Formats: sequence, structure tokens, C-alpha cells
Amino acid sequence: MIVAIVALVMATGGTGYAALSLPKNSVGSKQIKKNAVTGSKVKKGSLSATDFKTGQLPAGPAGPAGPAGARGPAGADGTQGTAGTARAYARVSHGTLDAARSRHVVSVTHTPSSGDYCVELDPGVTSSSTGAAVTPYWASDQTYSGSPGSFVHAEFDGTCGTNGIHVLTFVIVPGNADTDGRVTLSDAGFFIVVP
Repeated sequence: MIVAIVALVMATGGTGYAALSLPKNSVGSKQIKKNAVTGSKVKKGSLSATDFKTGQLPAGPAGPAGPAGARGPAGADGTQGTAGTARAYARVSHGTLDAARSRHVVSVTHTPSSGDYCVELDPGVTSSSTGAAVTPYWASDQTYSGSPGSFVHAEFDGTCGTNGIHVLTFVIVPGNADTDGRVTLSDAGFFIVVP
């Protein structure tokens, strides 16, 4: 019995001695059992993002927007280019606004066969601060044998309100062999741009 007690004291005392007498930095990853180190045993703030696998850390808030990219190339078919710097533009075909090829134009109104149009601009575009460039839309013009078949005129004369452009379209009606042709107001397609 005495021998057993002495052996027990030596065994427990030896373990305590070994734990107390380990040299500094002598325990490494080989001596630590798998899953032995838990979050509660890790010093707060001692780990960095590189210590974690992809997807283990939650994403932070989105950063500020970056600068705008370079302007892309023009389309191959030329049917619809970029907005550019024009404040407003539109294509009008037989009195109908082509919304897909228009920008900052609210509406187009006119009396059929009058050649007299009102192009209403978006309220954000001040019509009185600049003029407008207008040109015939040849593919939409009525068919006349004269050349050119039509011409257009645009102005801010107050006829179409404070934010409207007054557009008049004229066509050349050819005469016969003995008379000259004549110019008359009539519907024709046109492009309009407010720079």
C-alpha cells in the first residue's frame, strides 16, 4: 500500500513538474492536437484576413463609385449613336416622334398636311438659351420629283409656348416644262437638335 501511494505521488508530481518546466517556445503545431485551439483561446485582434479561407469573413460595405469609363466605339450600323453633348434631339417622321431616336423631347404636335409643328422640350432644357438645328429626314419625305424635295425652318418664336420649338416644313412642287416649281407648306420628316 505504501509503495502504491509513493508511485501515485511520483506520477502526479512528475506531470506537474513537466508542465512547469517546459522551455519557452518549445510547443509547436506538432504538439497541439487538432481542434484544440478555439476562438476563446485566441487573442482578440491577433488574426488578419489572410488567416481565413475565402468566404469565411463577411463582406464589408460597398466602397464609393469609381470614375466613369472611356466612351465606347460607335455602332457598326449607325442606326443609333450615343447621346453626345446635345441637350435635346429628335427624329420626326410624318408628324410622329420617333422615341427611340429622341432625347429630352416630350412631344410633337401638328395639324396634318399643314407643315406646321410644335416640338415640346423636356422642362430641364431651356429653349430660349440657344437656337436649334433642323434638317429634312429624306427617307420620310413625301415623294416629289423636285430636288431637294423639302426643306425645314425652326425658331423659338413663342408660337409653341415657353419651351417649344416652332418648326415649318416646306416642299418643292415641281412645275411643268413651261412654269417654275413652287414652294409650299406641307408635311415632311425632319431631324432637330438643340445643342
